[in-house]
Amino acid sequence: VLLLGNYSSGKSTLINELLGGEIQATGQAPTDDSFTVLTYDGATATRRDNTTATTTTVLARTCSNTGLWNSASATLVASHSYTLTLNDHDDNYATDPTYTLYDDVTIN
Repeated sequence: VLLLGNYSSGKSTLINELLGGEIQATGQAPTDDSFTVLTYDGATATRRDNTTATTTTVLARTCSNTGLWNSASATLVASHSYTLTLNDHDDNYATDPTYTLYDDVTIN
């Protein structure tokens, strides 16, 4: 599940409501300059600088079933074009659902 939207549009509030607790910070202004990930089974994120044709791992394979968020950030260069790829990795066990939530993907 990927939630995208402008800041203060309710993404963090929705995630908190779905998970039944104050998991993600909320506020009237942007609360961070990175993105946060909650995953069960695994997630990765890469950023491709289309201007220089280089790819960087922003979030190495992260696997957690603790219910805690992981944070990742990367430096951007003005006037460059970027592609952010967010991946969810399933462990192929039919009895446990795989999910990854990304929140607060922002550029400052």
